Amino acid sequence: MPATDENKITTDENGEAIFTFPKNIKGDTTGQITVVAKLENNEQFGNVETKANASWGIILEKEKDPFPRALWEPYAPIPLVITISTLFGGVWCVYFYIFYQMYKINNAKKEEAESI
Repeated sequence: MPATDENKITTDENGEAIFTFPKNIKGDTTGQITVVAKLENNEQFGNVETKANASWGIILEKEKDPFPRALWEPYAPIPLVITISTLFGGVWCVYFYIFYQMYKINNAKKEEAESI
């Protein structure tokens, strides 16, 4: 991000530049930002760049719950999990009941065949 709108800053006789630094720049969790000073196409020095860390940024807070329970998140909401589990459980109970009834019918046929 350039320091000024016209992307140029001139220096004084000591080689120092003064500009207003924006206050609303977000930093990391400690408020650190990286400030870069760059000379481009200078006749004497060419292209020169230097970087420094400064604690001038706004401190970012960590998210309290980075993976909330929602339909579009990795973890489904509890009511949805309960509903789906109940539905699948009900279907499997019906399957087991049908297999049990088929088992009883098969045993009844065998007992009837043996009694004849």
